[in-house]
Amino acid sequence: AVTAEGNVIGHNGHVDLGTGLRTAYAQIVAEELDVPLARVSMVLGDSDRTPNQGPTIASASIQTAAVPMRRAAAQARAYLVNAAATRWGVDAATLTVSDGQIRNPATGATLSYAELLEGRQVEMALDEDAPIKDPATYRIVGQSIPRVDIPAKVTGGDIYVHDVRLPGMLHARLIHP
Repeated sequence: AVTAEGNVIGHNGHVDLGTGLRTAYAQIVAEELDVPLARVSMVLGDSDRTPNQGPTIASASIQTAAVPMRRAAAQARAYLVNAAATRWGVDAATLTVSDGQIRNPATGATLSYAELLEGRQVEMALDEDAPIKDPATYRIVGQSIPRVDIPAKVTGGDIYVHDVRLPGMLHARLIHP
């Protein structure tokens, strides 16, 4: 999702159990969309707002869930570049993207993702064949960056599923004979 302010919100069905998934997923989304990492936030494991992607299996979640998310971000980028090309009446291949801005080098004109989507909601089914970036061109993925989950861990602010306590909550245990 691209907000009116030009920030990006990624959605993934897995949760970060301390392995840095939130940071890694944000890097993947930022890379494919060509937006600064600081403008990407992730919604993880929220059953109302994320796809059911099966269980979180620590760091194996990268192998199982990163590719569809990468393709979705790449598909969104292609859609936005094509929308700009249509607006300007040019070939999409002539346009460049940097920091969430699409630029027409011939005229110097720019459009942000937020400007292209202004007042519209676009939903697409995932295209498994959406072209993704060549890893040789990566600027964000593969870089050592501070994990976004560390400050809350250090201050005790992180809430994990085993920390949740609800009014009237009961605990159960399966006992075998």
